[in-house]
Amino acid sequence: AMEDNAVNLLPPMANLDCQDLIRNGDLEESADAYPYWLHHEAGIELLSGKGIDGSNAIATTVHDGTMPYIGQFLDTRCLVAGRQYDVRAWVKLLDPKSNAVRSCDIGEDKGCPSIQLRIQKSYGEEDVLSVASFFARPFKANGWNLLQGTVTIDSRTESAVRVEFNVNRGEKGY
Repeated sequence: AMEDNAVNLLPPMANLDCQDLIRNGDLEESADAYPYWLHHEAGIELLSGKGIDGSNAIATTVHDGTMPYIGQFLDTRCLVAGRQYDVRAWVKLLDPKSNAVRSCDIGEDKGCPSIQLRIQKSYGEEDVLSVASFFARPFKANGWNLLQGTVTIDSRTESAVRVEFNVNRGEKGY
């Protein structure tokens, strides 16, 4: 599950052709909608009031996929070579049966969550760029944890046909 404003890409853009690199702020405007979020082997549910400090959260609802993720397509007009973005996602792993929080930390062979960009250079040709693959410190075994990374846009990303931002859930069953 992720809370509203849990994913931030900074700095804001001044270019009028680039209004929304990522659309994330609409979760608090609805009690049951999650516009713009995509899912792969995951399914999505909006959890009203279940995020950090009572904000809304997004939860994946299909727990048996081998590499489930949620994400959004990025506005490629915003992707200029040399520009850097700070990427942050707050994540909590829950067992869907018991609702218990599950720990997943560095060095554990459990398929912990990660953030990546899927870059389609041409039709049928795709690269994956890892942005964050471990939690920031201090790690909270029973709570929300921050995945954080910095991505620098390169010429490959700038010229891409499609760029998709993903938060991968990690281990099957959570």
